[in-house]
Amino acid sequence: MFDSKFITKRKWVLTGVILLLIFMVATPQALTAGVCEKALEKCIIQAVSAAIFSLSPAVFAYFSTSCLMGYSFCISYYPAK
Repeated sequence: MFDSKFITKRKWVLTGVILLLIFMVATPQALTAGVCEKALEKCIIQAVSAAIFSLSPAVFAYFSTSCLMGYSFCISYYPAK
């Protein structure tokens, strides 16, 4: 039913996912260092580009408000360094 190459590929993918999960559990602080600030920066850049392409300041206001809400959520619920 399944080819042996297919099963071998699945084993490698499963092994990779397990190693990634172990890494994420073992070092959560390293993964969250500066994450909120980077996410806010990327979000504001997207808000500016959306406003430019739509030619509407309302689009920028909507997106930037969403960015700030996401940033406040991130600082509140992500662990500190």
